[in-house]
Amino acid sequence: VVFFLMIRRPPRSTQGVSSAASDVYKRQYQRRVHGIAQVIMEKIVKYAELSNEKLDQIIAMLQSSKSEEGLSKQVEEIFKEFDKDKNGVLDRKEIRQFLGKIYTEWKLVIPLTDEFLDDLFTGIDKDHNNKISPDELKMYLNKYVLTLLPGFEKEKAKRGAKKEQDLTLLNQYIFQYYACLLYTSPSPRDLSTSRMPSSA
Repeated sequence: VVFFLMIRRPPRSTQGVSSAASDVYKRQYQRRVHGIAQVIMEKIVKYAELSNEKLDQIIAMLQSSKSEEGLSKQVEEIFKEFDKDKNGVLDRKEIRQFLGKIYTEWKLVIPLTDEFLDDLFTGIDKDHNNKISPDELKMYLNKYVLTLLPGFEKEKAKRGAKKEQDLTLLNQYIFQYYACLLYTSPSPRDLSTSRMPSSA
C-alpha cells in the first residue's frame, strides 16, 4: 500500500506574512506535492501488468480506506496476516513481509533494501520503540491513501476510454463491411434475369 516519499515541508509562516498569503502558499505547495507524487507513481507502478480485476480490487481497497472505519478494517487485516507472533505490533521483518507482498501484487517497482526499510520504519514508528502499533500504521496509511488512489483511478479511466474507442472502431468496421456487401451484391432483379433461359 505504501511507499516512502522524502518531501521537504514548506517553511512555517512568519508574522510578516498574512494568513491569506500563507493559505495561498499552502495550496500551491499541496498542488506541487500532489503533482510530484503522481509523476513518481507513474514511474514506480507497472500498470500494464495489472489485470482489470486486480486493478478494481486495488481501487476498491483504497477507496474503502478513505473512511475511518474502512482504514481500521484494513489495518486489522494486515495485523491478522503479518503479526506472526501475535504480540499486537509489527517488527521490521513483519513489515518487510507486508511490503514485499503488496509491492509484488500491486506491481510497485521499489527495491526493498535494508536502507529503504529502515527509513520507512523510522517514519512510521512515531514513539521510536522499534515496533509498529496499529495506530501508527493507520496514521501512515491514511497519509498516503489519497496519493496512491488517483494513479490507479487514472489507469482505470484510460483503459475504459481505450475499450470505448476499440468498440467504436469495431462498429465502424462492421458497418463498412455490410455497406460493401449491400452495394456489391446483385439485386433481386439481376438474379431473376440471370436465371431466365436464353432464347434459341
